[in-house]
Amino acid sequence: MSAVAENIGRVRVGNSEWPGVHDPWPHQLEALRFTDQRRAAMLAIGMGGGKSAIAIARADRDNAYRVLVLCPKSVVGVWPRELAEHSPRPWRTWAGEARGARGPLTSPSIARRAETLLTDLGHAAQLDKPFLAAVNFESCWVGPMAAALLTTKWDLVVIDESHRIKAPGGKASRWIARLTAQVRRRGGRVLQTTGTPMPHSPLDLYAQYRALDPDVFGTSAASFRARYGARKVLRVDERSGEPIYLTGPKGEPIYDGLRDDRADEFHQRASRLMLQVTQAELDRYLGLADPVETFRTVDLDSATRKAYRQLERDLIADVEGQVVTAANRMVLTTRLAQLSGGFAKTPEGELVHLSDTPEKARLLADVLQDLPATDQIVVFCRFHHDLDAVERVAREAGRPYRELSGRRRDALTHDARLSPTAWIAGIQLQSGGVGIDLTRARTAIYYSLSWSLGDYLQSIKRLHRPGQQRQVTLVHLLANDTIDRTTYWALRHRRDVINAVLDRLTKETSP
Repeated sequence: MSAVAENIGRVRVGNSEWPGVHDPWPHQLEALRFTDQRRAAMLAIGMGGGKSAIAIARADRDNAYRVLVLCPKSVVGVWPRELAEHSPRPWRTWAGEARGARGPLTSPSIARRAETLLTDLGHAAQLDKPFLAAVNFESCWVGPMAAALLTTKWDLVVIDESHRIKAPGGKASRWIARLTAQVRRRGGRVLQTTGTPMPHSPLDLYAQYRALDPDVFGTSAASFRARYGARKVLRVDERSGEPIYLTGPKGEPIYDGLRDDRADEFHQRASRLMLQVTQAELDRYLGLADPVETFRTVDLDSATRKAYRQLERDLIADVEGQVVTAANRMVLTTRLAQLSGGFAKTPEGELVHLSDTPEKARLLADVLQDLPATDQIVVFCRFHHDLDAVERVAREAGRPYRELSGRRRDALTHDARLSPTAWIAGIQLQSGGVGIDLTRARTAIYYSLSWSLGDYLQSIKRLHRPGQQRQVTLVHLLANDTIDRTTYWALRHRRDVINAVLDRLTKETSP
C-alpha cells in the first residue's frame, strides 16, 4: 500500500490549503502538496479519485491565467463543466469550437479552430479572466494548432489520460514533449493525470516521463528499453539451456516487462515524479460512495447531422434514399434518438444505416482504451441496433461480448448475476432493471438512454448496491447538439424526460 493510500478517507475534510469549491479528500490534498514541490508531476490515481479537481486546484493555487489541457477528443467537452464545478474563479474556456461570420461552424478546419482559440484567449486577457483551452491529442500537433499552442505562454499544461501518449514514436507524443520542454523553460508547470499509467508494461512510462522531465529516463527510447526492459523469450535452447529471444521483423529486440536487476532503480526514478493511488486502494477506502458521473461527447458525421436536422425541422427526412418520417412529436423523439446512434427506421420498419461505423461506436472504442482490460464493463443501450454496434466494438477490441436483451440472456448466470465471461456486457435498459446483480462490474457506459427515469435509476442500482466493493463510475456517451444532451440533463436532474425533450423541440422548432 502506498503512503498516500493511508490518507484516503471516507469523508471529505475541510482545509485552508485547498482552493477548490468543495472540501477535498485527504489524498487530494496530499496530491496538491506533492505538486507544490515539483514543476512536473504525474498523478496516477484510479477512477473516481478526483484527478480533474486536483488539477483545477493546482491552477487556482498557482493563480494560473493560461491553462492548456491536452486530452482525448471525447474528454474535451468535460473540462468546462469541471471548471464550473470545482473552481471559484470566473474562467473563460475554449473546448474545440470555431466561429465564422454567421456564427458557430459545424465542421471547422483545424486552422479555424486555432484562430478561434487565439481570439478567445485575447478576449480573456482583455477581461483579465483566467483562460483554459482543451485540445485533443489528434489535432494539437497539426500545423496551425501547433503554432498557436507553441506561441502562447502557458502557466500550466495538463496532459489528461497521459497513457495515451505512451508510444515514443507517435506524432502527438513527440510534439507534446517539445511543447512541455518549452513550458518548463518559461517557468510553467506540467501535470499529467491517468488512472492507468502503465496499461501494458512499466516501459509505458518512458514517453510520458519524456514529456515531464527527460532527465529521469533519458531522451533515447532504445537506450531506455535496453537498460530496463526484459527481453521476451521465445523458447529455451534444449542443448545449451540458453534462452532464444523473440525479435521483430527487422531483428529488433522485443521487451516484456522489467529486468529484475533494474527494477529497484526503475521504481526509484519513477517515484520522483509520480504520486500513485491505485484503483484497489481507492475502492478499499472510499467504500460504497456515491457513483462518479461523467460524460464523453462526439460530433455526428455530416450525413447523419444533415438527416437529423431535416427530421427535427420537417418531421420527414431522406436518409440514404429512404424516407424516414415522424407522425408526431412523440415518435420524433424516438427517431432522433435513433439517428444520434447512426441509424434510422422507415415507416415500414426497414433499418437504414447512415455509416458503417457510427460516431458513437467510435467514441465507445475510444473510451474502452482508458479502461483496464481486466475489468468487466456494462454498456446500457436502448435499441437493439445500438447493442449490435457495441458487440462490433467489443469484438474489435478483443473483449468477449455477452448480452441481456429481449433476444439474448447470455450476459447473466443462472442466478441472475453478471456472467464472469461477459467482459463487455450489452444490457438493454428495459431488461436491466430489477432482480439482476451486475456488481462484478464497476463501470457502466450509457450508449443510449430511454425516457424512463425508473429504468435509469434501476440500472444504476444493479451496480451500486450491497456487494459492490469498488467505486462505481457512470460514463454517458453523448452526441453533440442532439436529443442526447436533453435526455441526459433531464435524467440527471430527475426531470420527466419526455416533457423535457418535447419542451426543447417546441422551443427550437417554433417560429
